Amino acid sequence: MSIIEYTESKDEIILFMDYCNDAKYFEIMLEEKHKEIKDENELRMHVQDIFVGLKYLHDRNIIHADMKP
Repeated sequence: MSIIEYTESKDEIILFMDYCNDAKYFEIMLEEKHKEIKDENELRMHVQDIFVGLKYLHDRNIIHADMKP
């Protein structure tokens, strides 16, 4: 994935990145690099970490416009 273009003002920076719609690539990366989480408490901790990260971004008026479940 690469940055195609970006714009910047005193209030924001916008990055335009190439579109990657290769679902097989995503599935392969998950299968090769991640283990299945079977423990509900462990999963809860990972999801909480993601939300803490998103809150950090949002508190600084940074939007991640491509979140996936």
